Amino acid sequence: RIRVRRAHRGDGRVWWVFCGRDTGDPALARINKAYYDEFRDGLAAIIRYQQREGLLAAHIDPAVTGDAIISIIDGFCIRATLEREEWPPERQRAQLEAMLRPLLPKPEKRRSRKGG
Repeated sequence: RIRVRRAHRGDGRVWWVFCGRDTGDPALARINKAYYDEFRDGLAAIIRYQQREGLLAAHIDPAVTGDAIISIIDGFCIRATLEREEWPPERQRAQLEAMLRPLLPKPEKRRSRKGG
């Protein structure tokens, strides 16, 4: 469940200012890339763990899926920052679930054979 805290609402704006500045500053660009790489690798580790536990389908590529999740989150940050009134927490939750569910399918249940 996503919780939006009033104290964190400005975080997205600060992050986007930082991202805008890194396009012209190689040092900031390296910091930003390192952050995204670490975020993706952390998500990939969670996905691999869930695959080992049988909670997610094995065919999911953890790194590709991690990048996709980050892209979804970034898109939500942009929309919620620029269109705050149109993107209340309830809409964000519903959209996030709609976008993540296809990326994170559960494993298919195998049919058990009777008598053989």
